[in-house]
Amino acid sequence: MQSGTMRQLFKDIGLNFENMEINQPIPVDGWEIQTFDKSGSLVWKRVLNAVRKSNAPHMRVTTNSGLILDCSPDHKLFVESIQTKTQTYQEVAALMEASEAFKVLTIKGWENFNIQHLDGVIEIADIEVEGEHSYLSNGILSHNTMYGDPTTTPGGMAIPYASSIRIKLHGGKQIEHNGRVIGIQVTAKTIKNKVAKPFRECMFQIHFGKGIVEHEELFDLLRQHCDTAKEGIKTPDNKLVAITGTGAWKNFTVTNAKTGELETEVKFYKTDFDSKVLSIPEYKKYIDAILDSALIMRDNSADHITYTGVNTDSDEEVRAAAINQAEQEIS
Repeated sequence: MQSGTMRQLFKDIGLNFENMEINQPIPVDGWEIQTFDKSGSLVWKRVLNAVRKSNAPHMRVTTNSGLILDCSPDHKLFVESIQTKTQTYQEVAALMEASEAFKVLTIKGWENFNIQHLDGVIEIADIEVEGEHSYLSNGILSHNTMYGDPTTTPGGMAIPYASSIRIKLHGGKQIEHNGRVIGIQVTAKTIKNKVAKPFRECMFQIHFGKGIVEHEELFDLLRQHCDTAKEGIKTPDNKLVAITGTGAWKNFTVTNAKTGELETEVKFYKTDFDSKVLSIPEYKKYIDAILDSALIMRDNSADHITYTGVNTDSDEEVRAAAINQAEQEIS
């Protein structure tokens, strides 16, 4: 929240900003602040605590109606993607670097905005709002970060602003086997990316004592793609490759595309995918063919890649077009 606004609030409450210890919440009684409820209506919510934070690089958010918010780079705003209409809280530093266009929710509705990195530092203050994860900060809907972002950035506070790529990890549900917890599901999201489009997410499993279980994640990816490819994936040597099966048993099959003859069939459990399929050298070219089909985008509208004059049935031509487009965006 803008320090000038918070200073006046603290003065009215009877708090001396300069004498407050950093990151030490002070209870507040008898004060409320405006925010939006789930229906989008303005409501008043009770302020529970106030806290002074460490000084931070000075960022300024200005909306097209003239609302101004001075904040730190990791301050979060409630924004909507103009392209996808996805609504999320995003850090100011990430929004400044994003190639995607957003609008921010304010007391006047959804507005266009711009972000500046000003010289010097800013004094940061924040509050805790009862039963809410957000509040109006100078008319702009902001994330309620009373005790700071619960995540940790290794390397210090300078890293979030100076880094080229930032990936936020969130632990999810526990993974159990025979009644024993063996790992967790993890979600990774690129919250800042100067070399590609940000805000992409992926999920993977981490097994305790083993790390990321790559072959199971790879199986999920290949299986999902094969489900959408009704006739299987066609390889350069005229084979149809598929991974099928809805029960515990799965099937890896290779069929001659011309004759329809089944040349290879391997039945396996998901946990055996590595030993029975991935680790077999003669199957490598077939797995690579499925990966090329699953990971290389062919949709002309996807991520603004255009395939004019490109044979989209050729993995080599599509890959080259995607790399060329990425290099142009980076430069």
